[in-house]
This record gives sequence, structure tokens and C-alpha cells, in this order.
Amino acid sequence: MELFISRRILSAFLLFFAIFLYITSANNNIGWFAFISAFIIGFLVVSFIVSKTNISFLKIKRHFRQTCSKGDTITVNAEITNTSPIPSFLVLIRDAIGKYTKNKLPGGPFIPFIKGNSSINIPYSFTMQKRGVFKVEELQLQSYFPFGLFFSAKKIKKDSEITVLPLVPYIKTVPCFYNSERNTDTGLVKDNRFRQNSDFCGLREHVAADGMRLVDWKKTATTGKLMVKLFESKSNSGFVVYIDESIYGTIGTEDENPFEYMLSLAAGLGNYASKNTMKIEIIEKLPDGNAVIKNYNYRTYLQKLAEKTCANTPPGDNYDFGEIKSQLKVLFTADPFTYNALSGLTRENPELIIIFIDASGFGKFKRKKDKQEYIARTNELINSSLRVYLVRKGDDLGAVFSPKTS
Repeated sequence: MELFISRRILSAFLLFFAIFLYITSANNNIGWFAFISAFIIGFLVVSFIVSKTNISFLKIKRHFRQTCSKGDTITVNAEITNTSPIPSFLVLIRDAIGKYTKNKLPGGPFIPFIKGNSSINIPYSFTMQKRGVFKVEELQLQSYFPFGLFFSAKKIKKDSEITVLPLVPYIKTVPCFYNSERNTDTGLVKDNRFRQNSDFCGLREHVAADGMRLVDWKKTATTGKLMVKLFESKSNSGFVVYIDESIYGTIGTEDENPFEYMLSLAAGLGNYASKNTMKIEIIEKLPDGNAVIKNYNYRTYLQKLAEKTCANTPPGDNYDFGEIKSQLKVLFTADPFTYNALSGLTRENPELIIIFIDASGFGKFKRKKDKQEYIARTNELINSSLRVYLVRKGDDLGAVFSPKTS
């Protein structure tokens, strides 16, 4: 706990004015100048003492929900106790939680009056606009009482933090990531590679990696486009996810960029896996350079997504996933310059799909040439034979995996 008082411009002006009057009265023998000077100095002394005592006997406790989602409004209940018999006036609460809201102003409620030897409960709210795990230790009680000549504040350290989870879009269905065919006896779909049952879930346009076995010829004749069947896995094998962090903090604002879209979609995929009793695993980079697969329950998985910043090495041209690359199922990226690495990964793991977040709409590139090159490489990636789901700013994240039907 720390109490400090600082002068304001008006108090400094009054002090210099009082000194000027005193010197003038001494040199010119003008008595009433000395009287005014003494009155101003006394006025300043009283203001200083009252400003100090106004909050020095106040204690505060606060309670709030320590886990929420991005965009949620949390309510803080502050209990302020005045341990002095003298009342306190015009007290402002400044809470560090406010630093992580949209306006970035750590302001809280203004309390006009607190009776002596009493406690009051003050609720106030913040809307959390940033995803992450934040230390919210600092809490201040501020006062400009009685005349605004001095600013007094009491800093209070509260050992606490708040976890803001990414937004979790509702994902209705996720098509299986491999080619399958229908079993006419059971009505289900069996994949020869994994021996997992699946259900038909829709159609989409054919890409080179699909082959011709799953073409829906009736729909192809109707639409004039080559259409293939999609199937939804009913097994509990789960998803192995990697989030490419190479674009983190380079494009877009701090609280809205392609990386946040990746985390939000990854959270939605985890929710889908949880509801369908499937495992959700995430590839993490260790300090020694090796990549490992970590298996978490859904709540812990969301916690990890909230903590994720840019600690991992992106899968560049020379990146090596080692022995786990064949297990990777979903790769989130916003960097088309990793095209060669992505092509290599999909050749070794044909079940891999790529969720590509188009970063061209999130903010200004440093040079126009950079943006043009980015768009060209993005188009090259989208038009390739890779299994790419394209996401642009403003898209419905819950519908990313929905099959395209005509």
C-alpha cells in the first residue's frame, strides 16, 4: 500500500503568488499584502492536510469473476471501509482491469461521500475487449478534495489476474478430412485408412486432391460443376491442431488481427470436439526446438488459447514437425509465404486441412508492394490442390466448415 500526494498547477501558482505578496509587503511595508499572503499559505496547508487524510484511512476489497470470454461484461464488487471517524469526500476508484477494455481507461466509479467508521459496496462493470491472461494487481483510490489544489492517491496491490478466453463460435459440423465411401449394408461410411464410421454431411466443389471416387454425378449434372460428397466423422479420434503464429502482431490492431481469428476458430473446434466426445490436441513448440502434441480437456484447452501469444516458431520452408507431422489434422495460418512447407506437409499427410485467414483486410501493410505480393501468394495457395478453407474478416466463423451446396 502506497500513499502519495502531488501538487497541481493551481496550487503551485497560488504558492508563488503568496511568496510574491510576502516579498512585496516586506520591501514596501504593505501590511495587508502580508495578511493575504499568510491567508493563501494557510489555505494551501489546510488543503494539503485534508487531501492526505481524505483517503489515508480507506481500505478496499474487490471481488470479480476471474474467467470470462472476449466481449463479456464483468461486474466488480468493491467494498470500501473508512476506518476514521472523519468522513471522506469525492473519491474515485481507478482499477487496472480497465486497461484491458476497449477504451483503455482504467476508470471506475466516483463516490461523493463515505461516512466515518462505515463501509459501502460499490459495483462497477468493464467490458473485456482483449483476449489474454492479465495481471490486474493495481488498484487506486484517488481524490482531488477539498479544492482540487492537490491530487492524492493510494495505490493498493491485490494479487489477482483475469483470464479472457477467445470468442467461441458455434460450429455445427466438421467434415472428415479424408476420402470415404458409403457402406450399403450399414448405411454408414467406413474409411479404410482409419476404420472410422462417418455420416454423409453435404457436398462441395471438387479439388485435385479428392480423386474421382466420391464425385456425386447427379449433382454434377444439375449444377454443371464437379461436386464431391463430404462425410462427418463419428469417431472419438479427435483433432490435432497447430496455430501458426508468424503473423501475430504484424497486421491489424492489437485486439483484432488474423491471429485472433485463428484462436477463435480453434476454440470453436475444441467446443465441437468436446460435445462429440472427441479429443482435442494442440502442437506446441518446446524451448529445445522440438514440437510435441499436448492433450488437454476442453477448459484447459481454452485456457491455453487465452495464454497463447507468439512463442512458437512458424512452419516456414525449413520447418520440420519431425515424427508428429503425419498426425496433424488442422493447420491454422495467415501466411501464404509458407506455401512450400504447406505443400510438403499435405503430401505427407493427405488428411490435413488448412484454415487460411486472409490478412489483407485487417490493416495496412508497410508497403503497397508487400500487400500485392501477399495477395498473389494467397491466390496461389487458394487455387492449389491443398484442402484450404478460406476465412476473411467479417465472415461467420461458425460456418467455416459448412459444406458449399448449390
